[in-house]
Amino acid sequence: MGKKIFSTILALCMLLLLLPTASFSVEEVSEHTHDQLTFVKLSGGVNDLLSSGNYYLTEDISINNTITIPNGNVVNLCLNGYSINMTGIGRVFNVNGTLNLYDCSPNQTGNISGGNGVDYGGGVNVSESGIFNIYGGSIKNNSAQSGGGVYTKGTFTMNGGSISENTAKANSGATTWGNNGGGVYIAARGTFNMSNGSISGNLANWGGGSYIQGSGTFILSNGNISNNTAIWVGGGAYIEGMFTMNAGSINNNIAKDFGGGGVGIHPIGNFIMSGGDISNNIGEQYAGAVYVEGPFTMTGNASISNNSVNSVNGNGGGLYLVNNGTLQINGSPVINNNMVDSTTSNVHLCFGRAITVIGELSLPINADSPQIGVTIKKNRTNTESTITTGYSTY
Repeated sequence: MGKKIFSTILALCMLLLLLPTASFSVEEVSEHTHDQLTFVKLSGGVNDLLSSGNYYLTEDISINNTITIPNGNVVNLCLNGYSINMTGIGRVFNVNGTLNLYDCSPNQTGNISGGNGVDYGGGVNVSESGIFNIYGGSIKNNSAQSGGGVYTKGTFTMNGGSISENTAKANSGATTWGNNGGGVYIAARGTFNMSNGSISGNLANWGGGSYIQGSGTFILSNGNISNNTAIWVGGGAYIEGMFTMNAGSINNNIAKDFGGGGVGIHPIGNFIMSGGDISNNIGEQYAGAVYVEGPFTMTGNASISNNSVNSVNGNGGGLYLVNNGTLQINGSPVINNNMVDSTTSNVHLCFGRAITVIGELSLPINADSPQIGVTIKKNRTNTESTITTGYSTY
């Protein structure tokens, strides 16, 4: 009898050893070292909370459940050219602590992908307590109703890598404010700092590349927002919060059915551009570069050029100021070579809109004349409009 019980217990133990687990498998190595960190191997069964540590991949990993970084945990993850792919329904990462993402592979082929079926943050959701720093790799091919690639209420810093080919379930027949921020959605009180890398090839109804809500903040110090598509407004970015552009570029984006191929500014949004360029963007009907319904300030050597509107009956190849939109300028900004169909159209002022000069203007480098062209749309009584207010000298 005793031998039979022992045999049964032994068989059960062996069976339990064969059952799959939802924990991480790690293997310590000393060879994988960079950024002054030594990483341990992370492999199969990645369906659990991720403890503080330094991990790297040696193979593609498929997951069925979201990976969570708990509040207080600090995780350094090197993709090493491999991917973490969601094969079930859900986002890939919930970040309540700190996640630093690297990819040391020569061609930066590692990615976080496959997130789907969630209201926000298909690839990554950064909570109010969360911090996400990306140095390499890609957040790619994810989808959600808002923030197809990234949704952040916390702090997201982009030092490299890419956010690409994500979708906020855009629908050309939709007329609602849903499906915003194909690449990135910065929620109220969230912060997105971009000093390198790219946001490209993303799709949404509003804000193909990025959508900045209410008190959310986007600071662009370098890097590129390109080749994104909005069905309605803001191919590169739609600003309901605060967007500061110190350098970098917003180019080759499209507003497919309406306007603001590069940027759209909501009446309560605020866009300050002190450097960088907005170029080669397309708006279907209005504003190849920037659709302005709120405050827009251009200073320093900021440049808006070579943007276009497709429709022959459209307006504002560069800027389109409408409703409560304002444009303030100083320094040596450039707005030129923007077109509507085949006709030059740089700044289009709807009736009552004007450019306000807030400081002394100076000629752009290598220019011998002012570099801002203006088109005025008069009211039905053909009343003259004011083009500029304030003081200016060239």
